[in-house]
Amino acid sequence: MNYRGLLGVMTSAFVLMGATGVAAETLESALARAYGNNPDLNAQRANVRATDENVARAKSGYRPQVNASADVGRSFTEFDRGGAGGGTINRLTPRGVGVELQQNLFNGYRTENSVRQAESGVLSARETLNTNEQDILLNSATAYMNVLRDTAILDLQRNNVEVIDEQLRQTRDRFNVGEVTRTDVAQAEAGWPPAGPSRARPKPTCAPASPSTASSSASSRASSPPGGPWIASCRKASTRLSRLP
Repeated sequence: MNYRGLLGVMTSAFVLMGATGVAAETLESALARAYGNNPDLNAQRANVRATDENVARAKSGYRPQVNASADVGRSFTEFDRGGAGGGTINRLTPRGVGVELQQNLFNGYRTENSVRQAESGVLSARETLNTNEQDILLNSATAYMNVLRDTAILDLQRNNVEVIDEQLRQTRDRFNVGEVTRTDVAQAEAGWPPAGPSRARPKPTCAPASPSTASSSASSRASSPPGGPWIASCRKASTRLSRLP
């Protein structure tokens, strides 16, 4: 039996199955959650909106200024003539309304330069937002693909153990019925040292490959459990691996 060919076919199939199982959440949905829920991006978007208000404030220099005023009063005047005619009483209520309109015709290009400065600030804030968006999406995609890679490696190592264990068991059974020699058994046992319960188990590497990918994992925690569904799948695979005999 060509054990090497069998091993290659089985491990390739298990890699594909493992990668498909981990992708419970698609890359598009992971990126969408990171884009919509990342606190850094939300803060930058709010900063862009606040910067946009500076343009309207700068353009106010082109507009006229209107000042309105109003006043009202009350006066009481009494004259005593000292004669038979008696006195005279005057009651007055003075009122007044005024409107003042001011239009700036020329202020040394101050308003025009202020508008240009505000518009440049808006463009700068938007480009900063675009840069942050690209960084967050890149980190999220890197973390997602790292987990797919590590989970596939974990499943590959796990199934390699099962395949080699099955190969060794079959060789021992064939030896018991006299089909192979003890040398064949020794060669099968040497294929995966050390044999027995002390055999080293493959360990998963579900953690992000670099500190930059750790931030992308945190970017989607606002709307999902810590690490995301793909991290949970990797941990589940690790639990299955630890239960191997």
